[in-house]
Amino acid sequence: MRWILATIGCAILTAAAVYAGAVWAPASQEGGNAYRMLYAHIPLAAHTLLAFTVATAAGAVYLARRNDAADRLARAAMACGVLLGAAMMLSGMIWARLAWNQWWDFRSQKLLFALLLWFLMVGYFLVRAGRPGDARQKTIAAVYCLIAYLDVPLVYFSSRLVAGDAHPASVALDHWQMRVALAAAFLAATAVHGLMLAALLRRQRHGVL
Repeated sequence: MRWILATIGCAILTAAAVYAGAVWAPASQEGGNAYRMLYAHIPLAAHTLLAFTVATAAGAVYLARRNDAADRLARAAMACGVLLGAAMMLSGMIWARLAWNQWWDFRSQKLLFALLLWFLMVGYFLVRAGRPGDARQKTIAAVYCLIAYLDVPLVYFSSRLVAGDAHPASVALDHWQMRVALAAAFLAATAVHGLMLAALLRRQRHGVL
């Protein structure tokens, strides 16, 4: 019953966030209605990085304590990262099509590092393929996380450090309604991320993932 209530709650929060961003908040003075896609893209990007961070921290705990619960958390968090990252990339591409009239700009360092990040998260499961319960494989996966995590600060800082990157380093929230809409989107993304993580951890206890 609680899973049903949690799912309904996430659906309500998501619907409210979609309404706030797509209808209630005004269009951006600079980006027009294309700007509305960022209400989805920004929280998805933040939670993708958060998922990778949780997975890496859990991997570090596993290396220090050989704690199987930490390994399970790392796997679940990385699975969330793959799903959230895919949604992040898709929403970013839609925004780019609306704002730049093209789906992708290979000159953008931030976009390339973000794409690399998603492939690294997928690669984590390739590293774990075969015998997921093997202690040596758990150790290799945890070390892989620590090394791959070097891409996370590159994703975050690249548009700030590289002059002329097409991807904006920040967004302008011209009106208080835009700030509320973005906050609602973050709240919805947090709820969905939390529900996904809990569901994946639960599936692990039943031998799935």
